Amino acid sequence: MIEWYASFSKGHPIVHKAIVSGIMIAIIGTIVMTLHYESGIGLLILLGFLPVLLFFGGASEYKKKYLQG
Repeated sequence: MIEWYASFSKGHPIVHKAIVSGIMIAIIGTIVMTLHYESGIGLLILLGFLPVLLFFGGASEYKKKYLQG
């Protein structure tokens, strides 16, 4: 799946940037919600974003290593 997304992001860079920007906006919104309301649910949501960030990081490394050329 990482290989597929890496090749997709190389072929569609604008869509990739929109996806990553949306995720970053959601993460920042969750951080603000957590700090403002001091809610435990916000922390759980942030933990839910962790696998997504790891996936995008892995796809980015794969793209740099194998798809640049």
